[in-house]
Amino acid sequence: MTDDPELYRLAQYVVAPSGVLLEEPGTTMWAAARLLDGLVCLAKGSRTEIATTGRAAVHRRAPARDAVRAWPDLESPYFDDDAAFLMGLYAFSENYCDTGLRSVAHMGSIVIPSLLVAAQARPIAGRDALAAIVMGYEIMEYLGGALNGGQPRMGHQLRGFRPTATVGPITAVAVLARMAGWSVDECVQALALACSQGGGLRRSPIAPTAAIRVQSGEALRRAVTTLDLAEAGIVSDPDVLWADGGFFSAYRTGQLGQVQAPVAGRSVAVRQASMKLDATPHTFASVLDGVRAIGSQDHLEEPAVASVVVHAPRAHITISGGTRGQPKNWAEAAGHIRFCVALALLHPTHLYPAVLDGAVGKADVQRLTERVTFVEDDELSRVFENDGGSWPARVEVHLADGQLRTAALRAPDSIDWDAQEALAYAAQKGRTLLGVPEAEQLLRDRFADIDRWVDVWEQLRDDEALRSVFEGESTGHGD
Repeated sequence: MTDDPELYRLAQYVVAPSGVLLEEPGTTMWAAARLLDGLVCLAKGSRTEIATTGRAAVHRRAPARDAVRAWPDLESPYFDDDAAFLMGLYAFSENYCDTGLRSVAHMGSIVIPSLLVAAQARPIAGRDALAAIVMGYEIMEYLGGALNGGQPRMGHQLRGFRPTATVGPITAVAVLARMAGWSVDECVQALALACSQGGGLRRSPIAPTAAIRVQSGEALRRAVTTLDLAEAGIVSDPDVLWADGGFFSAYRTGQLGQVQAPVAGRSVAVRQASMKLDATPHTFASVLDGVRAIGSQDHLEEPAVASVVVHAPRAHITISGGTRGQPKNWAEAAGHIRFCVALALLHPTHLYPAVLDGAVGKADVQRLTERVTFVEDDELSRVFENDGGSWPARVEVHLADGQLRTAALRAPDSIDWDAQEALAYAAQKGRTLLGVPEAEQLLRDRFADIDRWVDVWEQLRDDEALRSVFEGESTGHGD
């Protein structure tokens, strides 16, 4: 047993009974929505340019007998760490996995691939899979929120780290150890060992094959290896989470965020994580929601808009702002916030990669981009620093005829969804991204009933209707 009571409590939470983790009303449906969203991101991400590059890298190793599959591919066998890497890469390849409000960690890109690795080792019932998702989301938000949700807010990222890469290995180890049936003491040692596995800096080019896009995959690879090491007898300091020179000590910047440690029966992160419907930085989710609200109401054309002024906290602009030339591809467009604001106002839809790609070179969007400005707002900066769950923004659209349209948000629209809405949005996202018009109702029905699935992997492997959706219009991976 560890001398660090918090790490021991964390291990107890990892092995908590599924019924206790899911007992809060609505939790089952929320977890189902997170699973569906994660699978959609994996399926879409498996067709990207960086997915092809990643497969070329792991194909250099001869696959082991009885190897693991990198879902949605059910044919090609891989070593388990390679399969975990590929699924993490798929999940984050276009940057629209679930994002924690305090941690800014992309939970879906770690938790869902971990579950798919574990589900191939032994049958996992739907209810147990949903409980593992809840557990993984809560742990990742707790650890990432402590690092990135303190004062200064986003201090972990401002220093150059990424919470997904930092806390991803610990979270994935928690999911894998739970699904493997490990004891509390075994989980303590695995979690302690995983504290040394974080890595990955925010500094990265803005490109479809940027280094940042493989970080979730690398976190998952290290998690698989960590379980092997722990099982073989490699030991770690059980006080590494909180001790001087340990995990929080090494990664902290300023004051740690006061995020409550996970408690069985209390689900917060799985409910509050922002479901990304835009392949853009999470820092501007509220901005885009506000801009879309104005654009949807007024149906504006570019000549009618004199200027757009976005008020945002200082940290938002530091992380994701900056002056850039007109984008040349979807990845550059996703990182060009003024371009995204102009696009969302003139064409108020969610900014998926295909939408961004289609807007590159549009004259009206380019012209309006030049009339979008950002203002570091002291009042919003104070709100942001003092309210750990906030992402405030105020948008002013000045029209050519002198009229003014405004929108102010404390956080992304998703903060007010209930579980049914979350599942509906995930299904809609799946229909749009995977190119299967009839998929939406099918996905909602199947995943609303997932707690009755006997074996999650078997269901995903053998349900022909689901397979046809996740394969979409694609005839292959493009290798």
